[in-house]
Amino acid sequence: MKKYSLLYLSLLLCVLLYVCTTQHPFPSPQLINNSHSVTETPVSVHIANPSTAIPEIIGSTLTPGNESPTIQQREKMAQQMGDLGFSVLRYDENMLNYEAVAEFLQNAVTGKDGEITVYTYPWTYVVSQTFSFENGKMTCTFNNYTAEGAQPEESQNVNEFTYTEKGNYIYQLEGSSEKSGFRVLPLSKESREYFRKYVVPGNIFTKGPLDVTWNSEDFSGLNWEWIFEGLWENENGKDLLDSEYYRKASGNTHFDYALIPSAVVEGLLQKYFNVPTQTLRTIDKYDKKSDTYTFQGFNGGGYSPTLEVSKWQNNADGTLTLWINFVALEFGKELSAQSVLTIKPEKDGSFKYISNDYSAY
Repeated sequence: MKKYSLLYLSLLLCVLLYVCTTQHPFPSPQLINNSHSVTETPVSVHIANPSTAIPEIIGSTLTPGNESPTIQQREKMAQQMGDLGFSVLRYDENMLNYEAVAEFLQNAVTGKDGEITVYTYPWTYVVSQTFSFENGKMTCTFNNYTAEGAQPEESQNVNEFTYTEKGNYIYQLEGSSEKSGFRVLPLSKESREYFRKYVVPGNIFTKGPLDVTWNSEDFSGLNWEWIFEGLWENENGKDLLDSEYYRKASGNTHFDYALIPSAVVEGLLQKYFNVPTQTLRTIDKYDKKSDTYTFQGFNGGGYSPTLEVSKWQNNADGTLTLWINFVALEFGKELSAQSVLTIKPEKDGSFKYISNDYSAY
C-alpha cells in the first residue's frame, strides 16, 4: 500500500475538518444563547480493535472501486464506528462519543498523562489521530484505514495545544506553520437544526447571503450566479454539471457553461429572496432574446470556515434572527467573523432570506 506522507495527512485532515431541516420555531425564550455546549448522557460501549473493525465497516459499505460514497453511506460508516465505541468527527455534526476525548483533554491541561484516538469522518478511507500526553509533552500519531487494512503509522510532536471553554481543541504540529483543531463538546440540538435548515442552503463560499452585508433594499453585494448554483445543488442533490442545462464549451465559448431558462433561475432565487425580477435581469448573464441565463460559475473552491449558530431570536414580526459564528481553528480563532442573519419562516416550511449583517474580526 502507498504510504501517505505526514504532510499530506495533515493537509487532508484540515480539509476533512473544515470542508462543508427542520421546522421553525422551536419552543424557547425569545433570545437563546448557545455559546455554551450542552451535555449529553454518556453511552457505555466496548471499544473494538480498529485494525479489523474499521476495514470491515468500510468494506461492507462500499463496493470495490467506489471512491465516491454518498453522504448516507458516510454517515452509516460513522454511526457504525460510533456504535463500537470510537470517537468520530463528522461534517457539521456533533462528535460521536466525545466524552472520552473531553476527559483526556481536561486531564492533559492539568498535566495528567493519557491517550485518546479520534477518527475523522469516513471518506474512502478513515484517518485516525492518536493523541498521547506523557510527562508534559503531547504527540500525535496518524494512521489510515482502508477496506484492505491499516496503513503504517507516523508520529509527530505537538508543539502547543489548548482546550477552550467552548469545547474546541486547537493544536499545532511540529514543523507546521498552521494550527489544526476540532470541536469536542456538542452544540445543542436546536443549533444544529437551525444550521441544517437555514444556514446550509445559503452557505455559498463567497458573495453569498452569509458572508456579505445586504438587505432586501440593497442586493448589490450578492453574486446571483453562485447563489443560484448553490441553492440549485442543495435542492437537487447534484451538481449543475450533471444537469440538463450543462453545455460543453464550443466555438467562441472557451468554458463550459449552463444555459438555464429564466423561469428556473428566477423561480428558485425568488423562492429564497424578495428580489424583483427586473433586478435579476439587469445582470449581464441574462439574454432577453432567448429568455435565458448563461452561468459559468461552477464554484468549487475557496476557503470555507466552520459555521456555528451561537444564538437565535424570534422577532415580533415573525422573522427569525440567527447569530452565525465563523470558526477558523486552523488560525487559532474561535470567532474570525460573525453574521447576523434574518430569515422569514413560512407555515409551509419554506423560508426567505431577509437580510444579513456581516462583521469580520
